[in-house]
Amino acid sequence: MVIAFCVFPFLFALHIFLATDLSKSFKVKTILACCILAAIPITTWKVYRDFLWSNVPAPLLALQGASVCCVLLLAIAMILYDIAYVVQKFKCFQKTKYSPARRKFLTTAGYIAVSGVTATGFSCTGVQNGFAVPEIHVMEKEIANLPRKLDGLRICYVSDIHVGPITTRDWLDRTIARIIAARPDCICLGGDLSDGKPYTITDGIPRAELFMRLKNLSAPCGIFTCIGNHEYYGDYLTWMKVYKEAGITVLHNTWKELNYNGTPFTVLGRDDIQIGTNKTAKELFASMPKNQLSILLDHRPVRAEENAQVADLLLSGHTHGGQIIGLNRVVAKANKGYVSGWYTVAGKDLYVSTGAGLWAGFPVRLGVPAEIAIIDLGCPSIEAGSI
Repeated sequence: MVIAFCVFPFLFALHIFLATDLSKSFKVKTILACCILAAIPITTWKVYRDFLWSNVPAPLLALQGASVCCVLLLAIAMILYDIAYVVQKFKCFQKTKYSPARRKFLTTAGYIAVSGVTATGFSCTGVQNGFAVPEIHVMEKEIANLPRKLDGLRICYVSDIHVGPITTRDWLDRTIARIIAARPDCICLGGDLSDGKPYTITDGIPRAELFMRLKNLSAPCGIFTCIGNHEYYGDYLTWMKVYKEAGITVLHNTWKELNYNGTPFTVLGRDDIQIGTNKTAKELFASMPKNQLSILLDHRPVRAEENAQVADLLLSGHTHGGQIIGLNRVVAKANKGYVSGWYTVAGKDLYVSTGAGLWAGFPVRLGVPAEIAIIDLGCPSIEAGSI
């Protein structure tokens, strides 16, 4: 990803170099700025080797995220400018007191200035949003054939917390406080809870110690998680011990029967496809209880059709909602059309969370806020006259 985003400023620099209506001084300054912009992600990656595993200062990661976002927006602006220029070439120029060359120079310089300011502003806003505490998102969801005694069961679903280089004690404490304040009956986590090595120092303390603040979470039915891809990128075995010490039950291709209001229901968890099993959902959960509500956690939504064969409610994450409006459509393409919100899959309900946190390599959100999903389950309403 770093290499891909570094290409954009070099293309922009080439675009400026080939322009025939700009002064030599302006070209040199702009090309130099593009090279510096491209060097930021390259230097960050070269020096720290890996955003996940190294002790990278959060301000540097914020700068890196803003620079990458700025480069992306400038690349889009460059493309739009070229399109406008081509269209303009086929139009008749109106006569003005300015020469065509001067008018072209002023237009180009103005466009570059506005694009730069706009891209910088949006990038800084995106990073600020990326570091924001997730908002509570309360939803009511009717589940077909839901037992009456399970009506009102409150599920808190949180995915992609990514306790890592950019996580602070304040952010995690405020996130935990919002979850507790929602008073869920069951807390379900969607994987990618941690990033990197558990012994790396983050916000002044070992990352595992920071993660242990999640021990403050509580719910009558318990706290459960599946495994995402990022758990495998760090010290997986140590993280599993930390999860257990934090009071989180990890569902490794297994299930757990719970009880609410005297009525049983089941929570299932599948390991991520990063290192999963070749077995199908039906094979993995063949022994699970039948004829009761089942909630399945699978980090990525790409196996939704298969998961719908064994569970009533499917919960996934991984996509971060695309993080940026427009980019979400690209992310959806890579995840079988699923990116955020509710979907109906083979008659079952799938919810894909936008995530609570972000991977430190690109901590930017524009128009796609982080969330803590609160799902209140209910029985289908009976329409008047249907009795």
